[in-house]
Amino acid sequence: MLSSGPYGILRGIGATESQAAAHLKVLNNGTYLLIFRGTETDLENYKRILEEKENR
Repeated sequence: MLSSGPYGILRGIGATESQAAAHLKVLNNGTYLLIFRGTETDLENYKRILEEKENR
């Protein structure tokens, strides 16, 4: 049986059961989880954009 929702997504991208549970606990406290997929260059660009927004 496949899990759905955030737990299933996390498990589907390779998180262990305990990692998925830990992320869900944090998410339940009102935080965000961003999942990016791309090349190394794409990921560096995403990181730069997020850091710029955080420093505003």
